[in-house]
Amino acid sequence: MPHPATGVPSNSSLGRNTPPLQSFLPQEAFGKLSSDSASPGAGCILAVMPELTEPGAPTPRHLDERGYAIFDRRPGQGERRPARQRELNGIATRHQAYLDSDGADGRQAVLRDARLAGLNLAEFDLSRADLANADLSQADFRGAALDRSGAAGADLSGAELGGAAAVGCDLRAVRLIDAGLERAAFREADLSGAEGLAARCAAANFSKAVLEGAAFRSADFSNADLSEVRAGRVQLDGARMQGADLRGADLSGAGLYRADFQGADLHGADLSGARIEGAHTEGVDWSRAKAPPGPLRPVPVQQRTPEGPER
Repeated sequence: MPHPATGVPSNSSLGRNTPPLQSFLPQEAFGKLSSDSASPGAGCILAVMPELTEPGAPTPRHLDERGYAIFDRRPGQGERRPARQRELNGIATRHQAYLDSDGADGRQAVLRDARLAGLNLAEFDLSRADLANADLSQADFRGAALDRSGAAGADLSGAELGGAAAVGCDLRAVRLIDAGLERAAFREADLSGAEGLAARCAAANFSKAVLEGAAFRSADFSNADLSEVRAGRVQLDGARMQGADLRGADLSGAGLYRADFQGADLHGADLSGARIEGAHTEGVDWSRAKAPPGPLRPVPVQQRTPEGPER
Protein backbone atom coordinates (compact mmCIF):
# COMPACT_ATOMS: atom_id res chain seq x y z
CA MET A 1 0.00 0.00 0.00
CA PRO A 2 1.17 3.58 -0.61
CA HIS A 3 2.32 5.65 2.31
CA PRO A 4 -0.61 7.97 3.20
CA ALA A 5 1.59 11.06 3.43
CA THR A 6 3.91 10.62 0.48
CA GLY A 7 2.02 8.31 -1.87
CA VAL A 8 5.15 6.20 -2.24
CA PRO A 9 4.47 2.48 -2.54
CA SER A 10 5.84 0.28 0.21
CA ASN A 11 8.14 -2.60 -0.60
CA SER A 12 5.46 -5.08 0.41
CA SER A 13 3.03 -3.68 -2.17
CA LEU A 14 5.37 -4.13 -5.13
CA GLY A 15 5.44 -7.91 -5.22
CA ARG A 16 7.89 -10.53 -4.07
CA ASN A 17 9.99 -10.44 -7.23
CA THR A 18 10.27 -6.68 -7.47
CA PRO A 19 13.78 -5.30 -6.71
CA PRO A 20 13.97 -2.97 -3.72
CA LEU A 21 13.23 0.67 -4.42
CA GLN A 22 16.83 1.62 -3.69
CA SER A 23 17.88 -0.07 -6.94
CA PHE A 24 15.83 2.43 -8.94
CA LEU A 25 17.28 5.55 -7.36
CA PRO A 26 20.29 7.31 -8.87
CA GLN A 27 22.67 6.71 -5.97
CA GLU A 28 24.78 9.79 -6.60
CA ALA A 29 21.74 12.06 -6.23
CA PHE A 30 20.89 11.51 -2.58
CA GLY A 31 22.50 11.01 0.78
CA LYS A 32 20.73 8.47 2.94
CA LEU A 33 17.65 6.29 2.94
CA SER A 34 15.27 5.97 5.85
CA SER A 35 12.33 3.69 6.55
CA ASP A 36 9.34 5.11 8.38
CA SER A 37 8.36 2.00 10.29
CA ALA A 38 6.34 3.85 12.90
CA SER A 39 3.69 5.10 10.50
CA PRO A 40 1.11 3.34 8.38
CA GLY A 41 2.61 1.81 5.27
CA ALA A 42 5.76 0.66 7.03
CA GLY A 43 8.61 -0.16 4.72
CA CYS A 44 8.08 2.94 2.58
CA ILE A 45 11.41 4.28 1.36
CA LEU A 46 12.18 7.98 1.66
CA ALA A 47 15.22 9.38 -0.11
CA VAL A 48 16.74 12.46 1.48
CA MET A 49 18.54 15.10 -0.59
CA PRO A 50 21.00 16.86 1.77
CA GLU A 51 21.75 19.73 -0.61
CA LEU A 52 18.05 20.63 -0.85
CA THR A 53 17.01 20.35 2.79
CA GLU A 54 17.38 22.47 5.83
CA PRO A 55 19.15 20.91 8.86
CA GLY A 56 16.70 18.71 10.72
CA ALA A 57 14.02 18.98 8.04
CA PRO A 58 14.52 16.14 5.55
CA THR A 59 12.43 16.34 2.38
CA PRO A 60 10.90 13.15 1.01
CA ARG A 61 12.10 12.63 -2.52
CA HIS A 62 9.34 12.47 -5.11
CA LEU A 63 8.83 9.03 -6.60
CA ASP A 64 6.34 8.20 -9.30
CA GLU A 65 3.82 5.39 -9.06
CA ARG A 66 6.45 2.93 -10.28
CA GLY A 67 8.88 3.86 -7.50
CA TYR A 68 11.30 5.64 -9.85
CA ALA A 69 12.93 8.68 -8.27
CA ILE A 70 13.13 11.67 -10.57
CA PHE A 71 13.25 14.94 -8.70
CA ASP A 72 12.32 16.37 -5.33
CA ARG A 73 10.78 19.38 -3.62
CA ARG A 74 12.24 21.96 -1.28
CA PRO A 75 10.67 22.18 2.18
CA GLY A 76 7.41 24.11 2.05
CA GLN A 77 7.55 24.56 -1.71
CA GLY A 78 5.55 22.83 -4.40
CA GLU A 79 7.83 23.50 -7.36
CA ARG A 80 10.11 20.70 -8.40
CA ARG A 81 13.76 21.48 -8.96
CA PRO A 82 15.35 20.94 -12.39
CA ALA A 83 16.89 17.55 -13.01
CA ARG A 84 20.65 17.32 -13.35
CA GLN A 85 22.36 15.90 -16.41
CA ARG A 86 23.95 13.07 -14.42
CA GLU A 87 20.56 12.05 -13.05
CA LEU A 88 19.11 12.03 -16.55
CA ASN A 89 22.02 9.94 -17.80
CA GLY A 90 21.34 7.36 -15.10
CA ILE A 91 17.64 7.26 -15.91
CA ALA A 92 18.43 6.81 -19.61
CA THR A 93 20.80 3.94 -18.84
CA ARG A 94 18.15 2.12 -16.82
CA HIS A 95 15.56 2.80 -19.52
CA GLN A 96 17.87 1.34 -22.16
CA ALA A 97 18.16 -1.83 -20.09
CA TYR A 98 14.36 -1.87 -19.80
CA LEU A 99 14.02 -1.68 -23.58
CA ASP A 100 16.75 -4.21 -24.31
CA SER A 101 15.24 -6.75 -21.91
CA ASP A 102 11.64 -6.10 -22.94
CA GLY A 103 10.86 -4.97 -19.41
CA ALA A 104 12.61 -7.80 -17.56
CA ASP A 105 15.50 -5.59 -16.42
CA GLY A 106 16.15 -1.90 -15.85
CA ARG A 107 13.36 0.59 -15.37
CA GLN A 108 11.05 2.50 -17.67
CA ALA A 109 11.76 6.23 -17.72
CA VAL A 110 8.80 8.06 -16.20
CA LEU A 111 9.62 11.75 -16.45
CA ARG A 112 6.12 13.15 -16.21
CA ASP A 113 6.22 16.84 -15.17
CA ALA A 114 10.03 16.75 -14.97
CA ARG A 115 12.08 19.90 -15.52
CA LEU A 116 14.62 18.95 -18.17
CA ALA A 117 15.09 22.31 -19.89
CA GLY A 118 18.38 22.69 -21.71
CA LEU A 119 19.63 19.16 -21.01
CA ASN A 120 21.37 16.95 -23.54
CA LEU A 121 19.29 13.98 -24.71
CA ALA A 122 20.98 13.64 -28.11
CA GLU A 123 21.10 10.03 -29.35
CA PHE A 124 19.21 8.82 -26.24
CA ASP A 125 16.73 6.01 -26.76
CA LEU A 126 13.62 7.11 -24.87
CA SER A 127 11.17 5.00 -26.83
CA ARG A 128 8.06 4.26 -24.76
CA ALA A 129 9.11 6.77 -22.10
CA ASP A 130 6.62 8.97 -20.26
CA LEU A 131 7.44 12.65 -20.83
CA ALA A 132 3.95 14.07 -20.38
CA ASN A 133 3.85 17.74 -19.34
CA ALA A 134 7.63 17.83 -18.97
CA ASP A 135 9.61 21.03 -19.50
CA LEU A 136 11.90 20.09 -22.40
CA SER A 137 12.47 23.59 -23.71
CA GLN A 138 15.88 24.20 -25.29
CA ALA A 139 16.74 20.52 -24.82
CA ASP A 140 18.88 18.69 -27.38
CA PHE A 141 17.07 15.66 -28.84
CA ARG A 142 19.05 15.44 -32.08
CA GLY A 143 19.17 11.85 -33.27
CA ALA A 144 17.15 10.64 -30.27
CA ALA A 145 14.57 7.84 -30.41
CA LEU A 146 11.16 8.76 -29.01
CA ASP A 147 9.05 6.17 -30.80
CA ARG A 148 5.74 5.41 -29.06
CA SER A 149 6.64 7.68 -26.15
CA GLY A 150 4.07 9.87 -24.42
CA ALA A 151 4.83 13.59 -24.33
CA ALA A 152 1.38 15.16 -24.33
CA GLY A 153 1.43 18.68 -22.97
CA ALA A 154 5.23 18.89 -22.94
CA ASP A 155 7.06 22.14 -23.67
CA LEU A 156 9.59 21.65 -26.47
CA SER A 157 9.97 25.33 -27.34
CA GLY A 158 13.38 26.00 -28.82
CA ALA A 159 14.33 22.33 -28.58
CA GLU A 160 16.44 20.69 -31.27
CA LEU A 161 15.00 17.43 -32.64
CA GLY A 162 16.80 17.28 -35.96
CA GLY A 163 16.95 13.69 -37.17
CA ALA A 164 15.01 12.39 -34.17
CA ALA A 165 12.56 9.49 -34.53
CA ALA A 166 9.17 10.02 -32.88
CA VAL A 167 7.05 7.51 -34.77
CA GLY A 168 3.64 7.08 -33.16
CA CYS A 169 4.56 9.50 -30.38
CA ASP A 170 1.80 11.16 -28.35
CA LEU A 171 2.50 14.87 -28.82
CA ARG A 172 -0.95 16.29 -28.21
CA ALA A 173 -0.96 19.94 -27.19
CA VAL A 174 2.85 20.17 -27.11
CA ARG A 175 4.63 23.49 -27.55
CA LEU A 176 7.08 23.44 -30.45
CA ILE A 177 7.61 27.18 -30.81
CA ASP A 178 10.81 27.82 -32.78
CA ALA A 179 11.78 24.17 -32.40
CA GLY A 180 14.12 22.51 -34.89
CA LEU A 181 12.48 19.41 -36.38
CA GLU A 182 14.47 19.14 -39.60
CA ARG A 183 14.54 15.59 -41.05
CA ALA A 184 12.78 14.22 -37.96
CA ALA A 185 10.33 11.32 -38.30
CA PHE A 186 6.84 11.91 -36.91
CA ARG A 187 5.00 9.23 -38.87
CA GLU A 188 1.63 8.39 -37.31
CA ALA A 189 2.35 10.73 -34.39
CA ASP A 190 -0.48 12.64 -32.75
CA LEU A 191 0.23 16.38 -32.73
CA SER A 192 -3.38 17.51 -32.44
CA GLY A 193 -3.60 20.89 -30.75
CA ALA A 194 0.17 21.40 -30.94
CA GLU A 195 1.58 24.93 -31.09
CA GLY A 196 4.51 25.29 -33.47
CA LEU A 197 4.94 28.95 -34.35
CA ALA A 198 7.98 29.34 -36.61
CA ALA A 199 8.95 25.68 -36.14
CA ARG A 200 11.60 24.43 -38.56
CA CYS A 201 10.25 21.23 -40.10
CA ALA A 202 12.07 21.10 -43.44
CA ALA A 203 12.30 17.58 -44.89
CA ALA A 204 10.58 16.11 -41.82
CA ASN A 205 8.27 13.11 -42.19
CA PHE A 206 4.73 13.62 -40.89
CA SER A 207 3.14 10.91 -43.01
CA LYS A 208 -0.23 9.80 -41.56
CA ALA A 209 0.29 12.04 -38.53
CA VAL A 210 -2.56 13.88 -36.80
CA LEU A 211 -2.33 17.68 -36.71
CA GLU A 212 -5.99 18.49 -36.18
CA GLY A 213 -6.44 21.89 -34.59
CA ALA A 214 -2.68 22.47 -34.46
CA ALA A 215 -1.15 25.90 -35.10
CA PHE A 216 2.06 26.06 -37.13
CA ARG A 217 1.93 29.65 -38.34
CA SER A 218 5.07 30.80 -40.18
CA ALA A 219 6.56 27.30 -39.85
CA ASP A 220 8.86 25.85 -42.50
CA PHE A 221 7.55 22.58 -44.00
CA SER A 222 9.53 22.84 -47.23
CA ASN A 223 10.11 19.39 -48.78
CA ALA A 224 8.37 17.75 -45.82
CA ASP A 225 6.31 14.58 -46.18
CA LEU A 226 2.76 15.41 -45.07
CA SER A 227 1.06 12.71 -47.10
CA GLU A 228 -2.22 11.45 -45.66
CA VAL A 229 -2.01 13.71 -42.62
CA ARG A 230 -5.22 14.43 -40.76
CA ALA A 231 -4.93 18.16 -40.29
CA GLY A 232 -8.44 19.53 -40.23
CA ARG A 233 -8.57 23.13 -38.95
CA VAL A 234 -4.79 23.34 -38.80
CA GLN A 235 -3.41 26.89 -38.85
CA LEU A 236 -0.63 27.28 -41.42
CA ASP A 237 -0.89 31.00 -42.14
CA GLY A 238 2.36 32.21 -43.66
CA ALA A 239 3.88 28.70 -43.60
CA ARG A 240 6.47 27.68 -46.16
CA MET A 241 5.23 24.52 -47.89
CA GLN A 242 7.44 24.58 -50.98
CA GLY A 243 7.92 21.12 -52.43
CA ALA A 244 5.92 19.48 -49.62
CA ASP A 245 4.23 16.14 -50.26
CA LEU A 246 0.57 16.68 -49.36
CA ARG A 247 -0.92 13.80 -51.32
CA GLY A 248 -4.13 12.64 -49.70
CA ALA A 249 -3.80 15.17 -46.87
CA ASP A 250 -6.91 16.33 -45.04
CA LEU A 251 -6.59 20.12 -44.75
CA SER A 252 -10.31 20.78 -44.52
CA GLY A 253 -11.10 24.02 -42.75
CA ALA A 254 -7.41 24.89 -42.52
CA GLY A 255 -6.04 28.40 -42.27
CA LEU A 256 -3.59 28.80 -45.15
CA TYR A 257 -3.52 32.57 -45.56
CA ARG A 258 -0.46 33.59 -47.60
CA ALA A 259 1.08 30.13 -47.24
CA ASP A 260 3.63 29.27 -49.93
CA PHE A 261 2.73 26.07 -51.83
CA GLN A 262 5.16 26.46 -54.73
CA GLY A 263 5.90 23.02 -56.16
CA ALA A 264 3.85 21.21 -53.50
CA ASP A 265 2.09 17.98 -54.47
CA LEU A 266 -1.60 18.29 -53.53
CA HIS A 267 -2.98 15.34 -55.46
CA GLY A 268 -5.98 14.01 -53.60
CA ALA A 269 -5.69 16.61 -50.85
CA ASP A 270 -8.89 17.88 -49.24
CA LEU A 271 -8.90 21.65 -48.80
CA SER A 272 -12.67 22.03 -48.53
CA GLY A 273 -13.54 24.99 -46.37
CA ALA A 274 -9.89 26.04 -46.11
CA ARG A 275 -9.01 29.74 -46.02
CA ILE A 276 -6.42 30.14 -48.74
CA GLU A 277 -6.63 33.81 -49.66
CA GLY A 278 -3.33 35.06 -50.97
CA ALA A 279 -1.72 31.61 -51.05
CA HIS A 280 1.33 31.37 -53.28
CA THR A 281 0.52 28.45 -55.59
CA GLU A 282 2.65 28.69 -58.72
CA GLY A 283 3.35 25.23 -60.13
CA VAL A 284 0.61 23.54 -58.08
CA ASP A 285 -1.57 21.02 -59.92
CA TRP A 286 -5.08 21.37 -58.53
CA SER A 287 -6.65 18.93 -61.00
CA ARG A 288 -6.93 16.12 -58.46
CA ALA A 289 -7.24 18.18 -55.27
CA LYS A 290 -10.48 19.00 -53.53
CA ALA A 291 -10.04 22.74 -53.21
CA PRO A 292 -12.36 25.54 -52.07
CA PRO A 293 -14.50 27.10 -54.82
CA GLY A 294 -13.30 30.25 -56.52
CA PRO A 295 -9.96 31.27 -58.02
CA LEU A 296 -6.77 31.25 -56.03
CA ARG A 297 -4.92 34.53 -55.91
CA PRO A 298 -1.16 33.93 -55.84
CA VAL A 299 0.84 36.64 -54.10
CA PRO A 300 4.31 37.68 -55.33
CA VAL A 301 7.07 36.54 -53.02
CA GLN A 302 8.15 40.07 -52.11
CA GLN A 303 4.64 40.88 -50.88
CA ARG A 304 4.16 37.83 -48.68
CA THR A 305 4.34 38.23 -44.93
CA PRO A 306 4.32 35.47 -42.31
CA GLU A 307 2.15 37.29 -39.83
CA GLY A 308 -1.16 36.18 -41.35
CA PRO A 309 -4.15 38.37 -42.23
CA GLU A 310 -4.07 42.05 -41.41
CA ARG A 311 -6.24 43.13 -38.52
